[in-house]
Amino acid sequence: MNFAAPLAFGLAALAAPILVLYILKVKRRKVQIPYLRLWEQLLVETRARSLFKRLKRLYSLLLQLLILAALMLALTQPAVELSSVNKESIVLLLDTSASMQALEDVETGRTRFDAMVERASEFVEGRSFEDEMMVVAVSDRIDVLCSFNRNTIQLRDALEKIAPSNGPFNVDKAYSFAREVTANRDEPVILFLSDGAAGAVQTAIEGDDQADLVPVGEATENVGIVRFSARKNTSLGTDYILGVIKNFGEEEAEFRYEIAINQATERVVPKTLAPGEELKIEEQLVLNQGATIQLTIDNDDALAIDNKAWAVVRPTRLRKVVLVAADEAVAQPFMIALQAMREVVSEETFAVTAANYGSLSDEEKLADVTICVDAIPDDLPARGNLILMNSPIPDSIPARITGTESEPAVWDWDREHLLNRYLNWRDLPIPPANIVKMQAGTGTALVSSYEGPLISAFEMADRMAVYVAFDMTAKLFPFRLAFPMLLRNAIAWFEVEEDLLIEADYAVGDTIQPLRRIPDQQVGVTFFRDGQVTTRKVDTREGMFYFNETDEPGGYLFRVSGVNVPVSVNLFDAGESRIAPDELDPAKGDALEAEQGRHLFNRDLWTLLALLGLILWSLEWAFYHRRITE
Repeated sequence: MNFAAPLAFGLAALAAPILVLYILKVKRRKVQIPYLRLWEQLLVETRARSLFKRLKRLYSLLLQLLILAALMLALTQPAVELSSVNKESIVLLLDTSASMQALEDVETGRTRFDAMVERASEFVEGRSFEDEMMVVAVSDRIDVLCSFNRNTIQLRDALEKIAPSNGPFNVDKAYSFAREVTANRDEPVILFLSDGAAGAVQTAIEGDDQADLVPVGEATENVGIVRFSARKNTSLGTDYILGVIKNFGEEEAEFRYEIAINQATERVVPKTLAPGEELKIEEQLVLNQGATIQLTIDNDDALAIDNKAWAVVRPTRLRKVVLVAADEAVAQPFMIALQAMREVVSEETFAVTAANYGSLSDEEKLADVTICVDAIPDDLPARGNLILMNSPIPDSIPARITGTESEPAVWDWDREHLLNRYLNWRDLPIPPANIVKMQAGTGTALVSSYEGPLISAFEMADRMAVYVAFDMTAKLFPFRLAFPMLLRNAIAWFEVEEDLLIEADYAVGDTIQPLRRIPDQQVGVTFFRDGQVTTRKVDTREGMFYFNETDEPGGYLFRVSGVNVPVSVNLFDAGESRIAPDELDPAKGDALEAEQGRHLFNRDLWTLLALLGLILWSLEWAFYHRRITE
């Protein structure tokens, strides 16, 4: 037997005053008799000859000492250890992910999370006193609520502190953590209290006899949004919206989905989905001013968190383009192409000959993009991106021209690069081209001939550049169709690389940080939390900031360098939306019941001892009033 509070044995000293009080106690009953002389001899015989002979009837004293002993032992928190039972180190991994918010009882509002906490309480109360137990809340993060402990009160407090989250369940991370903390312990036991995360838990613990899943929950019907995004197609000047809704339940689902732009409902569509069926939503919009778009499912399923999703469309920034050409005739087809791109090219765009470029002011020369065709001025500004076509290569670009290829042939091109979007270079007749040699690791060959790159891209510290080694207007038919698209793609590439300061889409629980260093000392963040608009100031360090308060899906607005940068945070996790709990293997279910049942007598006994003390006190009261004791 072990005692959690052995100092309570000091209460045994109270036995002395109980004994003294019992000895000194003189309690006589008054009885009226008709003749006193008959009783005198009897009183003489029964009178105590000494003080200690008053202990003739010890029932009352023994009961009072037993009451004291029971209360004293209860305070010491004894526990009986059975030699046949191993001492275990139990890790309770409590799933607090989004799916645990599934509604199990509509009338009472009882959730799967509530059921999980109740189940965890059974394991805490039913464990052996000798068993150590750790309580851990797991989702996309790991939160140790109580380290290995034998104290039932502290374990109960840990269960009271647990709270649900909106993130996904990273099963592998939780399982690795549990294996690590039990690596050097005898008899480790890992218990996942979860709905199974769509089979992920069973997969992770397969073959591990020390780990088990304790399934929680019964609800199965849910329709959820698994994808919703908006992408700006700068090449076409449009915004493409894609959403995917799936029925994860076992029955046919009827619902409506709504699309709202800047909180104004644009479309309400009723739909019916069979079990396991997906609905794809595709929209082509023009939102040059930017917008926040919300997709909502209107139905009463068990899980609400995946019924809403957000996407942001950032405003299009118009680019000032300065075209420098050998003469006006060369500039004409380029200006026609630029005028057709008014959704991305500003009205400040103009063309100038190489001879007249030097007469421009510094402000006029400064542009987002400078295009040089067949010529290169000596006084290019240090800022702004470059598109160079069949021109000399300035010293600022890490490449040089080594010769001329009279009949180049395309043998390969980078099909994934943004600059080659919608372009097919196969079998095109290529006019004579410059042979370009790039410094190792400084550029990307986008279209290559057998002699070298025909089109290459450079990302330098202060600017980006695209170099085309031939005259795209020389072959009238194919290249007069291709070069406007190449121009549009190049401007789109510059915009993506320059303006994408923060990613547009994040998952719940992600840390938001800039893609490059910023000059601000602080950035502002505005978002909804608990139905209220919340604003934070986030400090930057060495040009970077880290924002991790992304526990709730929704729209977040960052204020960086005086510019508003919207961001969306969504769940989008099929493992969380498929709320049907995994079924427990019957053999493992019996083993778990035995795990709890074996602790029936091998546990802390203070509650039983306290109950025993109450029973003994009741007996003493009853004996006294029935004159069994004095």
